[in-house]
Amino acid sequence: MTDMEWLRALRQRWSAENEGVAVVNVVTGQVRERLTDQGYAILPSALACALDGTPVPETLKAFEPTLYYPSTLYLLAKSLLGEKYPQCVSSAVP
Repeated sequence: MTDMEWLRALRQRWSAENEGVAVVNVVTGQVRERLTDQGYAILPSALACALDGTPVPETLKAFEPTLYYPSTLYLLAKSLLGEKYPQCVSSAVP
């Protein structure tokens, strides 16, 4: 599997239809819970942007801090997007 194939598979697993990043029991393969905080929700959006240039949804453009870890993930993802993919987070309409 190439890097791009792996990233596309990851994006599919993290898609919005799956209602959040899954915490999976590695022995049984069963989903234990879904992580739906804004910090987790931006991960598939950042991946879609990097792969296809898909804009980040408006609902994820404003930071709303919650717990430490997902808030940190959010800020790191926004930093990456702002530096490498500013077209995905721009509020300007062409």
